[in-house]
Amino acid sequence: MSIYLQKLREVQQLVKHHGGLKAAFLTLYKTDGLKMGEHKGTDQFGNRYYENKKFFIGRSRWVEFTDGVGVDYDASMIPPEWRSWLQYSRDETPVDKTVAPKKWHGPHIDNRSGMADQYVPYSTTRPKIQAWTPPRQ
Repeated sequence: MSIYLQKLREVQQLVKHHGGLKAAFLTLYKTDGLKMGEHKGTDQFGNRYYENKKFFIGRSRWVEFTDGVGVDYDASMIPPEWRSWLQYSRDETPVDKTVAPKKWHGPHIDNRSGMADQYVPYSTTRPKIQAWTPPRQ
């Protein structure tokens, strides 16, 4: 019986950590899981970064994307300084130890190639078959 109460308390803490029942269901919908960890920082786009050292390495750091993108998020939306922390290339977060910007670095933009508002490659070869068009009446 006590293990059930412990699990119920853990669920209650998860819901509280995510800001209530509605926010927890929204996070569960967007990320397919609920995790609880220490908030390490927020980038200029509103993405929130967390860490929980009780999880395995490779799963102990994660990002929750800003609410403005909904479920249309992409890994290219993470700035390089935070990506290096997420991939364990550095131990300090950009909040703890800032990275000196190089003069050739530009502002971070996400990769939108293949989207309708960007260049989409097209074929220049002639089709081998002719598409059928219905007769007009």
